[in-house]
Amino acid sequence: DVVGHIAQPENGRQQQLHGTRPGPYHQVGAGDGVGEARPHLPPDALHPQEQGHAEGDGEDRQSDRAAAIATYRQLVAVLDDELGVPPLDQTTALYHSILEGALAATPDPGPARRHDRQVEPADFPMVGRDAASAQLDRHVAEGRSVLVLGGAGMGKTRFLGEFCERARARGDVVLTAAGTPGRAEIPLGVLHHAIAPALDDLDLDLLPERVVVELSQLFPALPATSAPAAGSKTALYDALARMLVALGTCVAVIDDLEWADHATLEALSFLVDHHARPIRLVAGATAERRSRESSSLGDLARLTSTVELDPLGADAIAVLSRGVDCAVDPERLLRETRGIPLLVVEALRSTGEGGVPESVRRLFESRIDVL
Repeated sequence: DVVGHIAQPENGRQQQLHGTRPGPYHQVGAGDGVGEARPHLPPDALHPQEQGHAEGDGEDRQSDRAAAIATYRQLVAVLDDELGVPPLDQTTALYHSILEGALAATPDPGPARRHDRQVEPADFPMVGRDAASAQLDRHVAEGRSVLVLGGAGMGKTRFLGEFCERARARGDVVLTAAGTPGRAEIPLGVLHHAIAPALDDLDLDLLPERVVVELSQLFPALPATSAPAAGSKTALYDALARMLVALGTCVAVIDDLEWADHATLEALSFLVDHHARPIRLVAGATAERRSRESSSLGDLARLTSTVELDPLGADAIAVLSRGVDCAVDPERLLRETRGIPLLVVEALRSTGEGGVPESVRRLFESRIDVL
């Protein structure tokens, strides 16, 4: 079938569409760097003293101790297998304390001081992006597709999320998805992830039977038909275009486009360049990775306008810090973070005094290394 044919990437190696085997972790957030594998761990598993047991209940404490030790070992295995990194030093120290029976009760930290206040990322307003947002909105209003470029940590995911809210407020049909390293191996995986939720709003009576036949190759949940499919990529992509036109004014917002599979990039190029203009594509890509990707992404980039996200300036950092009530020296924070929003936000969230935590620096450097 055509989906099986599409599974032949540019290097000719056969790839098959397959399910994901359940494991002890799940993928979370594409964000601006690689996704993180988070193990399914019991809440507070490494803190048995917080499980509400009575002081003299030795049997329950022994059970909690064994569970905490087993959980730590599971954590080590997951981190090693999936990310190739050891646990944090604090976690290892906690493990040894449990082994030695020397785990002390967690002290009451008392009232939080101003510089200890934890500010969640959702509390931060988006700053320094008015010009880029206006440019993006203008391109989309003119019917253009847009590639949003920026370095790692530059806030593309947040920027695209804010655009989605504005597009929905205008009444557009917004289709969203994100590329991931794992999804790059699934032909049309990213495109399927974006379009499938919209099938519930699709009136199949508006589409010719031959279009439904082609679509059923990619969306098996559609009603079965006895008519044969054409078996070509062009027929499938044209059917997708007709379906999107039937849905209304569609905007496809794809984050981390550089991780999308070859077939998705090819199909998006077809749709963006289609005479009916069935979608306007707004896609985010990390500039460092985009430069290394296949010609498919280059072909798509040539069909789009570009919006680039720059580092934040001192004025934007000052507005951001005031917005979360943190007293900082904007110029100092700019020097320490180079204006990279990820580092600015984590510095404010973690300390409120402008210092970038070493753990955040290591995380960011590891993301750069992956790129």
